[in-house]
Amino acid sequence: AGQLARQLLKQRSKNYFINLNIPETEISLNAMGEPLDISQKQRLFSHQLIEEFMLATNKTVAEFLQKHKIPALYRIHDPPKLESLKKLELFAQSTDIKIKLSEPNLHKKISDLIQQFSDHPLSEVVQILILRSLSQAVYSAHNKSHFGLNTKYYTHFTSPIRRYSDLVIHRILKAALEKQTQLYKKQDLESIAKMSSACEQRSVKAERQIKDIKRTRFIKKYLGKEMEGIISNCTRFGFFVKLRLFDIEGLVHINSLNGSWEFTESLLELRSKSSHQHFKMGDLVVIQVVASNIDTGQIDFTLKTHKGKKISKKTRRMRTTPLGRTRKTSSNRSSFTLKGKNKVRSKKKASRTKKRKRDKNQHSLQKKFK
Repeated sequence: AGQLARQLLKQRSKNYFINLNIPETEISLNAMGEPLDISQKQRLFSHQLIEEFMLATNKTVAEFLQKHKIPALYRIHDPPKLESLKKLELFAQSTDIKIKLSEPNLHKKISDLIQQFSDHPLSEVVQILILRSLSQAVYSAHNKSHFGLNTKYYTHFTSPIRRYSDLVIHRILKAALEKQTQLYKKQDLESIAKMSSACEQRSVKAERQIKDIKRTRFIKKYLGKEMEGIISNCTRFGFFVKLRLFDIEGLVHINSLNGSWEFTESLLELRSKSSHQHFKMGDLVVIQVVASNIDTGQIDFTLKTHKGKKISKKTRRMRTTPLGRTRKTSSNRSSFTLKGKNKVRSKKKASRTKKRKRDKNQHSLQKKFK
């Protein structure tokens, strides 16, 4: 079985599938459901063995149904958009790696990029960027190929107990092998595909929210502690830091930094308007855990050191909002003035929260295109 799995992987590698190796999060709980530890799930060869057999089975079943022109459900995955690939190109160029991510041979170019960063400190960052550039795989009654796996035919067949789409494929295949009448009309399959895709997206969202809640509960015991991390994403309102010790991300908000900053989207970096300091993905930092909001699943950090250099404290007095956000204020500012700006602030806060949730979608993305 092991030799067969290795041979299947070797054949897929020659086909230049998108081979990302981003560890999944594992949250250990006690009997009361309280988080005890958060770590990266260990991936064994036994996991890969089962995965190779599963992929081979799904492709074989899909090809059989397509060959015999039997109406069925397919798992399809569209190619990434050019603007997403452009960001990836620019980031690679910022590390002195020149690459053009476009057709033809896009799969090979992405595979080559992954290989070039395999032993690089920014390997995980690059893989996260690649994953973000990919579209969401969905179910369809029309076969359109699968970009991530680089195969013309793919469906979900191997998990009929937990996925309705797989159960439908089992029924269709059984009826075909037994020469029975066609079970589903095309329009029925289109409805099933739409429903299954929507249910999957809801379950992924629910899983992500639960994990965020567990993370915020877990990190509360470390409030005030300093930890090492790596900048995993930059935005207009600050940058996210992924901790070294735990598989946890938090935000260093731009309001907690000295001076004025501007965001360069093409390079995914924040740059100071008054100095040469800038923050970009992959930078090593030391942060302090300052806030954890269970209701929103958000964690806030403040920056202590950047690339080994201490960061000067903000000169103005700060106050913390219920969301853990830091705001500039002055001791002689009237309460009337503050109340007058509450509406504007609440709108800005809602906008930032919405944007932040989109940026945190990398959690659970590992299964995104399979």
